[in-house]
Amino acid sequence: MRSWALAGHGIVTKSELDVGDDVRAGKLVSLLGDFLPPPKPLQMMFPPSRAQPRRVAALAQYLLRKMGAI
Repeated sequence: MRSWALAGHGIVTKSELDVGDDVRAGKLVSLLGDFLPPPKPLQMMFPPSRAQPRRVAALAQYLLRKMGAI
């Protein structure tokens, strides 16, 4: 759907994570900003008292950087 919107085929509803860079670059335009749905928090759950693989920690850090502290 992102590619479809970038090609100028119409309006789409997409996550800021998916199209935020395109909006900031002026490739896409945000519409109806006053009518956005409330944000939905993203949660990562880890098993208690177990060491996490580095790839899991790297994913958690990437998401935190991309989404910001919530």
